[in-house]
Amino acid sequence: MAGKLPASQRSACEELLRQIPGVICVQVLLTPAEEVEAIHLLVASSADQAAVREEVRNILEKFYGVTIEPEKINIDSLPVPETGESSPSSSERRFLLAGLQVSLEGYRMEVQVKIKEGEKILQGQASGPAHEQSRRRLVAQAALSALQQTLPPEYTLLLGDLTTVSLGGRRVVLVGVILSSAWGEEFLVGSALEEGKELEGVVRAVLDAVDRRLGAL
Repeated sequence: MAGKLPASQRSACEELLRQIPGVICVQVLLTPAEEVEAIHLLVASSADQAAVREEVRNILEKFYGVTIEPEKINIDSLPVPETGESSPSSSERRFLLAGLQVSLEGYRMEVQVKIKEGEKILQGQASGPAHEQSRRRLVAQAALSALQQTLPPEYTLLLGDLTTVSLGGRRVVLVGVILSSAWGEEFLVGSALEEGKELEGVVRAVLDAVDRRLGAL
């Protein structure tokens, strides 16, 4: 691989890659030397993955002077969630949403998420500016804060990307979660139908992303 991508330009690069037809979520991972370690993309099930991969390489080379090997571009396809089919049943899930509380104080927003794991209730909190762009991310971060309590100390959960899209006539919350450890980073993808409750959908999407993977730790 040739060329470097300054960390200060990573967000702009991710936003540019999101403009590729069929791309839903993007996460660009950099090494400490600001070389592109990997690019994770979530695309619609109808997307041509070979074409997406080639367009990613073209954009990086044209706009950033970075040449990246195809095998460093990881693409996952997301089908439209179907009620009762694409997600595990409640009895199969390790984590379940047990409560969500949002409070406002001036321009600040505080979120408290409760997640049920067996007989235990995990509780996570997050706070920040109460504007439209941040409220969903605060909910996701509160959910990850609760889930972090179940992990060995060498593992960390980070929010990678979060968006809401229309698929098959339904509003779907999509989330990318980074599971980081001394052995590297994994990009976990989850989805949930919004069903009129956007913030609850964010928590369910986070749980969908991590449920199977955390069960293996």
